[in-house]
Amino acid sequence: MLITALILTYLACCLINVIYWSSVCTPLNQLEESQLDDNHQYAITILICSKDNSQQVGTLLDSLDSQINVSSMVKVLIVNDYSDPSHTRRLAALQSRFPIEIIHADQDIPGKKAALMTGIKWISSGVILLTDGDCRPRPEWIATLSQSVTPDHAALGYSPYRRQSGIVNTWIRYEGFITAIQYLGWAALRKSYMGVGRSLAFHSSSVKSLTLSDLNPSIASGDDDMLIQYLASARPVLRSTAYVDTDAPLSWRDYWRQKRRHYSISTDYPLGHQIRLSLFSISQILILIFGVSGLVVGLGPLILTVWCVRLGCIALISWRTFGRLEQRDLWFLLPLLDGLLSIYYLVFGMTFLLPKPKSW
Repeated sequence: MLITALILTYLACCLINVIYWSSVCTPLNQLEESQLDDNHQYAITILICSKDNSQQVGTLLDSLDSQINVSSMVKVLIVNDYSDPSHTRRLAALQSRFPIEIIHADQDIPGKKAALMTGIKWISSGVILLTDGDCRPRPEWIATLSQSVTPDHAALGYSPYRRQSGIVNTWIRYEGFITAIQYLGWAALRKSYMGVGRSLAFHSSSVKSLTLSDLNPSIASGDDDMLIQYLASARPVLRSTAYVDTDAPLSWRDYWRQKRRHYSISTDYPLGHQIRLSLFSISQILILIFGVSGLVVGLGPLILTVWCVRLGCIALISWRTFGRLEQRDLWFLLPLLDGLLSIYYLVFGMTFLLPKPKSW
């Protein structure tokens, strides 16, 4: 009886896992690039929240320079989030090199929610584009993302991590891909729940009534997630010209701290989002647990056969998705990365027992 229950549970978890992959990848594979409105007349403001990262902001502005000087309709607003005096001076010096305006956050609280709110309230009209200091937007990012916004729908961009050598970078890129196909895939199904502030656009009219409490300021992270949930309607943009390349954490320690911040907000998502996201992570964990249990009790051939069939289905489903998100090299490592993903979810699941981070 126990063996039968183990087999049935293992089969059910594998099936749920494949269905989930199909649910998020299929809409992205089929997503058609919307027609861009070259004649739109919205003013565009690029909003950057900066805290002690003036050097990164300078490099970001260098990469944006050719885009922000082509039209008087494009402005850059930097919100200085209580940076220390040396960084504040460096930010001010950037005004001699770039057409930017600098304002100061209204409150000094953990995270960047106060700075984000200060910037949003300062912008009176037009389209708002968000990005971060450690990002490198592609040459047509401003035009592509801004033309994908409507007063009723935000535009969810995608921010791949730069490819570098080493297992740390390979894993971070894969986990970033898994995160991306979920928030982009569910958004394509009109169930948006989060975004990344590295590449996000929305119309200023859609946030006129936004308050700091809407962003859940009691938690340091999650400002972009809470903003997307407030906006309610966001559409993914999978044009490569709208992608924003980002430097990945260089060490396991930096990566761990980053993910701890990101995951601390997940328990504050609406219940429906929590259930959908949990289906995937729990199925991954249970596939590992019941798979190993099956091997121990002598069900090796059956366990491995089902696992291979499952992985083959996932590979077929995700081939185009990996390509559209420019991570095709990771597709060839699926057998290894899939196993590591189960271990990752198991380990990170235990961190929910720890207190939520109070600092950024």
